[in-house]
Amino acid sequence: MPPEIPDDIRAWVVDRDEAAARRLMDALYPRVASIIRRHWNRAEEWQDLEQEVFWRIFEALPRWRSDGAPLEH
Repeated sequence: MPPEIPDDIRAWVVDRDEAAARRLMDALYPRVASIIRRHWNRAEEWQDLEQEVFWRIFEALPRWRSDGAPLEH
């Protein structure tokens, strides 16, 4: 995980910092998109799935612990 991600998570959770949220999405998007494209054949649904994944990620961020499992899991 890039070292700035925990700071961006805190900035989003505590301050609802939109720039931090954008940096998180930019950092995580390649992995999310890659997983979806590998496991889902219907390209017309990829964007909807990506939105759903990011919605769930941001919903879970307040429960994230920096000493716990990596965010990538």
